[in-house]
Amino acid sequence: MTITKPSQQNPDENQRGIIITEPAQNSEEKSLTQKLQEVMENLNRVEKKVDWLSKHQMGIDIKITDMMEGNDGNQRQTCQEALTEFGFPLKTIDEMSVCEIKIKTDEKAKRDFSKIISKIGGRNKAEIINGILKKVFSNQLATVCSWKGQKENHAVGESVIIASIKEFVCDPETGAATEAEFKTIAMNFFRFGRQRFERELLKDV
Repeated sequence: MTITKPSQQNPDENQRGIIITEPAQNSEEKSLTQKLQEVMENLNRVEKKVDWLSKHQMGIDIKITDMMEGNDGNQRQTCQEALTEFGFPLKTIDEMSVCEIKIKTDEKAKRDFSKIISKIGGRNKAEIINGILKKVFSNQLATVCSWKGQKENHAVGESVIIASIKEFVCDPETGAATEAEFKTIAMNFFRFGRQRFERELLKDV
């Protein structure tokens, strides 16, 4: 900090009194400060990534333990039982309504549903979301459904099933899709349901 004494020659300056000015920050200091900030930001990102990997490593450890103890087969059997119980893939609006009531009112059914969709993988977000939707909705049911109920179809955009799937695939630790990505992919799934069903019927001929 520097102090500039008032000028004896200029009375205006005397009236203003002492003028205090801050020294300009050295350009090297600015550069060093920026680099330190970048290092801290990188460290924060690495820390978050390590936390994420730790959680997934824990899940892998549990699965390995289950396999060694013979529980993996039991889990597959439980998953298959859940599929049978829900009647997937759903074929009618009535079946869908029954399924929604189960998920909404029965905590065990909700957990079973989450287990089912968590077993479905893919190479990218679109494959995962489409894979889950195909597991839950038959092509036959998709022909009479649409996101907002257009053309007198059954609206699914705000349904309990769709909300549960969205919760899973939009979770950063599971699917990491954005809500916009999920909505676009799911809307297209139902939009082209009739085409898939017609191809399915042709295969059976």
